[in-house]
Amino acid sequence: MSSQMSASEFLMAVQKQQLEHDEHYHREIARLPMPHRLQHMALHISKYFARAVREDLEPELADRTWVDTFIISVSMCNILNRRLVDLWGIDDGALKADDLRSWINTVFESGATRNERLLHFAKLCEDTSNASEKMDHIEEFPYRTVLSRSAGMLAGISAAEIQKSGDLFDAVTSRLDGVKAKNIFYKS
Repeated sequence: MSSQMSASEFLMAVQKQQLEHDEHYHREIARLPMPHRLQHMALHISKYFARAVREDLEPELADRTWVDTFIISVSMCNILNRRLVDLWGIDDGALKADDLRSWINTVFESGATRNERLLHFAKLCEDTSNASEKMDHIEEFPYRTVLSRSAGMLAGISAAEIQKSGDLFDAVTSRLDGVKAKNIFYKS
């Protein structure tokens, strides 16, 4: 990450990296109709919530769970055509990429206990599932608003968790590289 890069440029680079990854390495999902893609993401979020609850019993899951949650949240933002910088309320160019780490910790960490974080995660998981279900029923419901808010909050919470033990960009890139390596067309 360049020290001259704005947080907005950095977050857009992360979203673009995720979009390219999804289109190349998860073609079967990228080609689904949007409601089905969002439902697929809701299933991922539910899975990661279950993993987060088990962290105390299986601590080796913790880091991967939060990285996976961030990745899927960014994918949801891309599906919904929403910029993380907008969902997080960051003015374009107002924050440098180098300052993003402390900004994320201030906004999304704020000293919450593990149980408080899990309750927040549970509510966002519920909102994501609820919106996905309402799409099936074609109910009057602001699904795009709810899913966008959930994706933005999940990305922020997971970014704060990732940063407790390392660099956000490095953790995401490393996880995506591991997924890429499973593809028959991957070249290192």
